[in-house]
Amino acid sequence: MLDERRATIANTLVVRFLGTAFATFAALCLVACRDAGTSQHADAGRQVFESKCLQCHAIAPEAPSRTGPNLCGVVGRAAGSAEGFGSYSEVLRKAQFVWTDERLDAFLKEPQAVLPGNVMGFFGLPEPDERHALIAFLKEQTR
Repeated sequence: MLDERRATIANTLVVRFLGTAFATFAALCLVACRDAGTSQHADAGRQVFESKCLQCHAIAPEAPSRTGPNLCGVVGRAAGSAEGFGSYSEVLRKAQFVWTDERLDAFLKEPQAVLPGNVMGFFGLPEPDERHALIAFLKEQTR
C-alpha cells in the first residue's frame, strides 16, 4: 500500500513537472517566433530603407540630417520637428500631428495626398508590405 502511494505521488510529480516544462517550452517558442517574425519584417524594411530612403535620410541616432531629416525616432515624434533639420516645407512645419504607424503608412503610400505641398522628392510606396516592413524597421531603430 505504501509503495502504491509513493508511486502515485511520484507519477503526479512527474506529470506536473512535464506539464510545467511543456508550458514553459511552448511560451519560449511563441516569444522566439514572434521576435523572429518582427526581426525578419524589420530586415525587409531595412532593404526598403536602403533602396528608397537612404539617399536622403539618415537613421543612426547621432547622424547628421541629409537632404531630409534623420528618421531615427520618427515614430512617435511630432511632424516637422527633427532636431537639427531646418529645411522642412511650410506644410510640415505647420503640421499638427505625431507620426504614428497609421500616419506613416498613409504618408508613405502617397506623400502629396497626405501633405499637399511637401517638398519631399518621393512619389510613394504603393505596396503595403513594403510600407509595413519599412515602418517596422523605423520602429526597431528607435528601441
